[in-house]
Amino acid sequence: MRSYVQVLSTGTSDPALLLFFDRRRYLFNAPEGLQRLFSELKAKITKCHTVFLTSFAPTGLCGLPGAVLALADSSVERVDVVGPGGTLALLSSAQSFLYRDRLTLGVHEVHPSISDHQADIALEMVFHDDVITAYGATLQTAVAETVQLHARMSHKGMRMEAHGCSVDDSGMHAVPIARETAVAYAIVLPDGEGTLNIQRARELGVPTGPMLGQLKRGDTVTTPDGRIVTPAECVEGASPGGVLAVLPIPSKRHIASAQRFLHALGSSGVRVTLAAAEADPPHKRPRGEISALARRSLVLCCIIAPACVLADVRVQEIAESIGRDRIMLCPSGMTSPSRVFRSAERVQAMLHQLCPPCFPATWEHGR
Repeated sequence: MRSYVQVLSTGTSDPALLLFFDRRRYLFNAPEGLQRLFSELKAKITKCHTVFLTSFAPTGLCGLPGAVLALADSSVERVDVVGPGGTLALLSSAQSFLYRDRLTLGVHEVHPSISDHQADIALEMVFHDDVITAYGATLQTAVAETVQLHARMSHKGMRMEAHGCSVDDSGMHAVPIARETAVAYAIVLPDGEGTLNIQRARELGVPTGPMLGQLKRGDTVTTPDGRIVTPAECVEGASPGGVLAVLPIPSKRHIASAQRFLHALGSSGVRVTLAAAEADPPHKRPRGEISALARRSLVLCCIIAPACVLADVRVQEIAESIGRDRIMLCPSGMTSPSRVFRSAERVQAMLHQLCPPCFPATWEHGR
């Protein structure tokens, strides 16, 4: 199954990452201007049914309500949002604005373990569908200031499903969150195509036709007699898919947590470093290995961080250990001196020709 990652950025906020598959898209972060950016790049936001939030920073979050409304108005029936603890309270507070009775909003929260900021980070499976499996872990600073979020889930408007969130009988959701908490994700990509054993597939009741192609592409099918057949039952020699890591480092205080996250990936059986990827996989699983992550290689690590953090020696060491060809550095904040939206640039150019003092050429001044 073909897949790739695209960086979406206006140059004035945190970047968004778009994970492409043939029939599905996954969005990481939702900065302001996201819908206009999709339109400018001629990308389809209607295929993004799942949004992963790396933090509650406004620069990476302000476009979420508009994106949810755009999906709801496109007849999308369900949108899943995965984020730090407090995501349910955040979206519950916006229910009066996100009023779409046909939409179901699935909320999945990533909560820190008791000692995430002191010891090894624990990976937690936070989302799973027929294409990917996502694991998340919180990245905290040594001293994390917490605030208490309170919100009541309304029964009006859109339907909300809480996964990993505590809600009492009255619908009240209260959760303490750290102001500087970020969430890193490890995405297990689909396995590569193998050789389809047609005889075995026919024995399982799979008829000749499109279902055989679906099985070879890694899709689970249901036969006419109601039997569910998975690719593992009749596809041989499929290569295991890789792991995509999305690693936000909002400040230099989060670098130590980022290093522990990569160490946790390695302890789970993922070949993270370049040396581990080139070596043969071990015959014995490491202690604490997660079966879904075992024997897989890190194919790409997307680091979202300000320029000052990306220039830090410790981050450069992380990039060197993983391998420069498997690292994507995504600067956050003000990164581009030029305009991203070409239509606005053309209008500005025409107005500048009309009256230069009133409409300065911003591209000449680097603004």
